[in-house]
Amino acid sequence: MWPWEHLAFGYILYSVGHRIVTRRGVTTPAALAVAFATQLPDLIDKPLAWTFEILPSGVSLAHSAFFVPPATLMAYLVGRWTGFRRLWIPFFIGYVSHLFGDGISDIAYGGSPSFSFLLWPLYETSAPSRAGLFSNFFYYLGNYMETLASPEGFIYVLIELTLLGTAFLLWLWDGAPGLPRFRFSSSSPNRDR
Repeated sequence: MWPWEHLAFGYILYSVGHRIVTRRGVTTPAALAVAFATQLPDLIDKPLAWTFEILPSGVSLAHSAFFVPPATLMAYLVGRWTGFRRLWIPFFIGYVSHLFGDGISDIAYGGSPSFSFLLWPLYETSAPSRAGLFSNFFYYLGNYMETLASPEGFIYVLIELTLLGTAFLLWLWDGAPGLPRFRFSSSSPNRDR
């Protein structure tokens, strides 16, 4: 999945779940936690594998189920330190949504779901990719563009627009968390009387 797809998918899961449980919209700290968590596995694994060659692939350490508990514990500790005691919940949902999204993403390319990467290092996830961060990015971008140009690309675009549109509408319904709130007063000093 691409970063914007991870973000939209994670936000939808958290926003819907949060509304079901609390009957309220998402707060800015929660939205930021979801946004960060949906990107974190790739922010760790891709550079460490593709640029520094420390990890065997771009889907290994931070994509492993074994990494989820310590990452969530860190989010819990940050939440306690900053006064947002439940920060770990949107973080956890965003993080797990990234892993689930990667597991099902091959469906969009005609493949089947695969979650074997969750067992890294017990199970090797994929062939090493040592071409470098930008080379790998452009390789995957090329595959993405090729998919968009194929007959199946139309369905992919519809799914992607539905995903992004749903996330955007939920974000608006939640009050656009992360943006400053503007209040318009009915008694403006510049109003003619």
